[in-house]
Amino acid sequence: MNRPTTAREALIAEAIGDAEKLLERVASLTTRVESMTTKVQALPRTMEQAREEMRQAAFMLDTRLEPFRHHLAAEVAQTKDIAIKTFIGQTSQLAAEEQVRQSHAMILAARAILDRELEPRLRQFGETLHGLVDKADRPWKAWWIHAATVVTSTVCSGWLALYFFGR
Repeated sequence: MNRPTTAREALIAEAIGDAEKLLERVASLTTRVESMTTKVQALPRTMEQAREEMRQAAFMLDTRLEPFRHHLAAEVAQTKDIAIKTFIGQTSQLAAEEQVRQSHAMILAARAILDRELEPRLRQFGETLHGLVDKADRPWKAWWIHAATVVTSTVCSGWLALYFFGR
């Protein structure tokens, strides 16, 4: 093409270039609008499909929820039974241990009371019994005392009789 020689031709050429760009933008926007129109037209169908899938999911959830509730209730009951049995077992074990501790403490207290209250009396009673046993084991000692008393009284009586009547 020939070069534009006048300013008018240059302006026309520039306007034609601007019009071409404008047409390209309009064509691009038209394809975008057409694409959006198809998407907008497909939106009700997509929404209806989504609603139907949500209904199916809700129905499925409802049908699976009741067995799950029963299963969960059974698990809770079983866990509760296990917890109660464990609690009872541990409580029984602690009670038995406490009973042993209290028995031991009572034995120690009884021993302390016996040692404090009864031991002096038992010691005195034992000494008395020991003295009686010694006397019972040696009856000859008592006979010797009696014999010594008889001999002494006889000697004294004879001596007194001789003293007073011998003159």
